[in-house]
Amino acid sequence: MTDPDPDVRLAVSFHPALSEEERARIDYQVPVDHFFVHQPVPEAPRDPGAVRRDALSRHPLLRRRAAGDHLLPPDLVARLTSDDDLGVRVLPAQNRPDAPASLLLRSFLEYTGPERSHLTTRPNFPTGGLAVFADHEDPEVRALAARAPEIEPTTRGSAHRGPGPCRKGRGDPPPASSAAPAGSTPRRRGVGPPCGGEHGAALGHDLPTPTDGRATGKAAGVERLPASCPAPLA
Repeated sequence: MTDPDPDVRLAVSFHPALSEEERARIDYQVPVDHFFVHQPVPEAPRDPGAVRRDALSRHPLLRRRAAGDHLLPPDLVARLTSDDDLGVRVLPAQNRPDAPASLLLRSFLEYTGPERSHLTTRPNFPTGGLAVFADHEDPEVRALAARAPEIEPTTRGSAHRGPGPCRKGRGDPPPASSAAPAGSTPRRRGVGPPCGGEHGAALGHDLPTPTDGRATGKAAGVERLPASCPAPLA
């Protein structure tokens, strides 16, 4: 397949009629701006044989499609959650109702795209041990510390707010006030926004969510195919 348009080559590359050898001969690139999100449970489950075939494929988009299946068998869950593609690793966490705590936390730390916060709503998302993230540079990760039962209330508030322009650090004393020079007119202070970084879930378009690569950040597109993937050719 030598079409000059990369989108066409990508769409053809995961056509169900192709063999793995035929796919390998196509010069395609997996997009890195996909989102990896929770997918609704389909009315009719996919054929288990087709799911397994996708999971064992060398094509990342086919593995992502399998990874988002709610009925993925345990052996494939173990295989896909150690995949080298970010979307393949994160999608089982977003969609498996029994996703373990370790997978959910790792996925939250790796994935920074839309519906990242959905991972914290999964039944097994951990609470213990999260205090170690109280000083993390990522405000969403730092906010996890507020969920830890062992954390001090004052630290819990700091985890939510994060460092702000008026807070250099938890232990810094307030600056000593200095008297204005004689005869000078004191400046009025304007009322500014409250100190501290904002905390909230990552915002994003409600699209499929994946991306690939170990880079965190843009996320991965899940397949419905990933919803954000080009539709396979008939």
